[in-house]
Amino acid sequence: MKLSEKAADIENHDFYPLGYQVESEDSGHIVVGVDYDGFTPLTWPMEEAEAQALIDELNEVAKGIFVTAVENLKDVIADDYVGWTNTLDFQADKSVEVKRAEFKGRLSVSKGKKYWKIIADNSCWGFIVATGDDKLFKKGDILKSAGWSKPARNAPRGNILDGNLNGVRWTGPAYLR
Repeated sequence: MKLSEKAADIENHDFYPLGYQVESEDSGHIVVGVDYDGFTPLTWPMEEAEAQALIDELNEVAKGIFVTAVENLKDVIADDYVGWTNTLDFQADKSVEVKRAEFKGRLSVSKGKKYWKIIADNSCWGFIVATGDDKLFKKGDILKSAGWSKPARNAPRGNILDGNLNGVRWTGPAYLR
């Protein structure tokens, strides 16, 4: 079985949002999926080099899913902005698509090791947890900004990987209730 077929087989059965790694066992090396609850062994014993190549491929897939989830978040932010402008008749001369595209174009992402910062019009919109090593939050959790360079670490406002975007507003993640 080719590595890409193994990757597709794993991907079709179990998705491990935090990535994959190789662990050694008596019978050789196995691929391990890293989930929110820790490590889940996958039953594909293989040589270490083959396992590492598979891990690299699977981690690229996981990274792509995270990037796609961030783009989806930007879409939700832009949609909320359009809804707000429509209720006020603000920019009434522009179509919904134009307003949405213009606002989404003003959103950018600054990638760090622990967090990805979402920037809207040169202001910090909020942060996304980009690591599975955080003791308090899951990868993909949306955090309100406590300032330009750090998130408020009191509670998540949603999770981009779970699809929980209820606390997303164009002005930033919602306040806690």
